[in-house]
Amino acid sequence: MMEGIINNLVSDSDIARRLRSRFIFKIIPMVCVDGVVLGNTITSILGVDMAHNWREPDLVKNPVAIELKRHMRNLEI
Repeated sequence: MMEGIINNLVSDSDIARRLRSRFIFKIIPMVCVDGVVLGNTITSILGVDMAHNWREPDLVKNPVAIELKRHMRNLEI
């Protein structure tokens, strides 16, 4: 799915050009790698769903979200 989205965003289509002119896309690869190793697709190794804990992540239970948010803030233009 993401490959199709990325291909569309970088294409020469009129919609893609308009989107690129209005938005900055920050595409982040899989962030629950530790959970995926166990067969989880949404949760970390501790069973934490990053989407549901995004606003106020816990340092112990969801350090990946904290680091990702810090990194995204550093990328802001």
